[in-house]
Amino acid sequence: MRAREKRCRGGCSPDASGCHTGGLVRICCGEVKKMILVQTIGVFAALMSVIGVVLAASKAKRPLLRALGSAVCGAASLGAVNLLAGYTGVSIALNYATAFVAVVLGAPGVVTMLLLRVLLLF
Repeated sequence: MRAREKRCRGGCSPDASGCHTGGLVRICCGEVKKMILVQTIGVFAALMSVIGVVLAASKAKRPLLRALGSAVCGAASLGAVNLLAGYTGVSIALNYATAFVAVVLGAPGVVTMLLLRVLLLF
């Protein structure tokens, strides 16, 4: 008796050319295109954030000091949110995306991530 083949959500079989195996995760059919689109949008948003911060900091008398101060405040506020997570029940995971937002956008970026976390209940 032949074992039953597993099929992905898109309906392709494991040996079809639409399936991609990478480590423990198998991505099939259109999921690869969705992931590439999301990554492209993320890179574009990050680039626009950096451009906005550079333009805003360049108008100050001491742009490097202002950018450094904003980065330190953002990192400190991200750390404060995670230190108080035991009391509030809300934490923000530390990964590349959250660290980027905290360093580039500063405390307003951390507050925005916190609001998104609370409102969307992640």
